[in-house]
Parts: sequence; C-alpha cells; structure tokens
Amino acid sequence: MASSDTLHFEERERYWLVVDAGAPSWLATNEDGAWVLRQLRAGEARGEVGRKYAARAGVSLSRAAHLIDRFAAEAEAFVAPPARTPYRGRAHYLQPDRLREIWLHVTDRCNLACRHCLVSSSPQRDDGVPADALRGFIRQGCDLGADTVYLTGGEPLLSSDLPELLREIVVGFGATAVVMTNGTLMD
Repeated sequence: MASSDTLHFEERERYWLVVDAGAPSWLATNEDGAWVLRQLRAGEARGEVGRKYAARAGVSLSRAAHLIDRFAAEAEAFVAPPARTPYRGRAHYLQPDRLREIWLHVTDRCNLACRHCLVSSSPQRDDGVPADALRGFIRQGCDLGADTVYLTGGEPLLSSDLPELLREIVVGFGATAVVMTNGTLMD
C-alpha cells in the first residue's frame, strides 16, 4: 500500500482502492485513475498531467485533457481536499465526565460462521466469559455511570444467561440494554 499525504492506494485484483485516512472517503478506480490522482495530489498542473497521460495512454492531448478534467471533477474531494482541522480524538469531542456505556462480549458461539466475523464466532466456539464475571462487569460499569449496556458476541441470543443479564441491567441498575444480534434466531 502506497500513500500520498492522507491517501492510501491499494491495488486489488481488477482495480485500485483509494482510501482517504483523514476522512471517511474512498473510491475505486482503474490503474490510470490511480496514476492521475497521484499526480494531481502531488500538485502537478492538470495540463502537465494531461500531457504525460496522453503519452502514457497513447491518446491525443485533447482526449487526455477531457479525461483528466472529467476524472478530477468526479474525484474532486480526493484531488483537492478541503482543509481539515486535525482529529483530536474521541475523548476531546465527547468531553466525558463519566462512563456512559459498556460493551460486553457475552459469548463466542454463534449459529452462523461468517467469514467477515470480527471475532471468528461459530457454532463450535465456547460460551466465553462466565455469567458471574459479566454481572461483575455490569455492576462496575453502572457504578461508574454507564447507563447503556451493549451485549454482543458471537450471538448473544445463544447465551443461556441472557435473560438473567438483561434483568440485572434493566431492573437491577435501571440501565438500557442493547442486544447486538444477527436476528436469525428471532421469530
């Protein structure tokens, strides 16, 4: 992966993926588009890029200029990104005065075995953290001010302790419980 200031270029099987690390932006382009974008981001004038592209691609100067202008218009945020203030971290913007939420991974088991699973959950995985430990985490989090508890996994609906944990969160601590489920076990 090569980089050009905040842009990261990654060659894929049939295209180039360009990700702007400074903003939630990405684009997919062909090899010529990635080359043009690198030239323009480096501060090269469109006319010079067009001249080089005409020679590189074996097209006329007018055709090259047209293609460069069209690409630059479509990829404007990548060609001439707006000035950004540096990201100072989540804590700066939230200015937390207490713990607001906790996320608990209640089981490694899942009824699915998705290739993209962040934690490689599957039906063969174990139950994960014991219920007593989870209740302790909930108590500690709520004592520190958390008013929302996210229960995730694996598939939390496979946890035999889920009803007890939900009761503890909602009734015992008056907090909001959010169950992050794939939804396939609900009817």
